[in-house]
Amino acid sequence: MNPLAHVANVGAGIASLTFFAAFILTLWPRQELTIGAAILYAIGTWVSLGILARNFYVMGAIAYGTSDSGVPNAAASIWFLLPITAIGYALIAPILLWPSIPQATAMRYGIILNLTLIPLLTALLFARTYIGTQGYVLPDVLKWLVYALLWFRIRQSYDNKKPL
Repeated sequence: MNPLAHVANVGAGIASLTFFAAFILTLWPRQELTIGAAILYAIGTWVSLGILARNFYVMGAIAYGTSDSGVPNAAASIWFLLPITAIGYALIAPILLWPSIPQATAMRYGIILNLTLIPLLTALLFARTYIGTQGYVLPDVLKWLVYALLWFRIRQSYDNKKPL
């Protein structure tokens, strides 16, 4: 068995558990639990997108360097957008969940973030998935909706009237 595939499976399990626990914590409207949900969301995002970014960076590097023409494959460099986008989202989204950021500001930037980077990630993943499997693995692409939907759920569950 490929050890990197094992790490990816363990990482996916960790991310799934942290996202599920974060969702459960948002069911109670206490700010302490919402902060815990934000921390779990950050952990799940860093683990899952970190593994994704590393895997696609390696795949892009291999595709970029293995060209039949002797010239690096410039078309393969498009795959470097995926790890850059994933790392950007993994850094920015948890910061916007910080409770000291005003709700209106966080929501404004969160909407921009989740309506630009998430669709870009989804489009790149869908293109890769569709090319590799002729479209039979659509649920793998749809799992990316978790990031945006859970982010909004956590951010909207903050009660800015009560300081921590």
